Amino acid sequence: MSEIYTLFGASSDNGKGGDFGVDDDGKLYWNGKPIVTEKKIKLQWWVNLSAIIAAISSVVMAVTSIITLLK
Repeated sequence: MSEIYTLFGASSDNGKGGDFGVDDDGKLYWNGKPIVTEKKIKLQWWVNLSAIIAAISSVVMAVTSIITLLK
């Protein structure tokens, strides 16, 4: 495990607080625990299907525009 460098500390009136830090790899930490900066999501099947259809439609429109331009 690489060393965590404290960037700044925070405190509140009720005595709670913590330290915000970063390690050599650029990962963020709060009180020595890693902060989750990404999370995978799972889309419903119809959202995936509509994204695929939109991508295919975009490619078809681009090819059509290129063919029209070259005529």
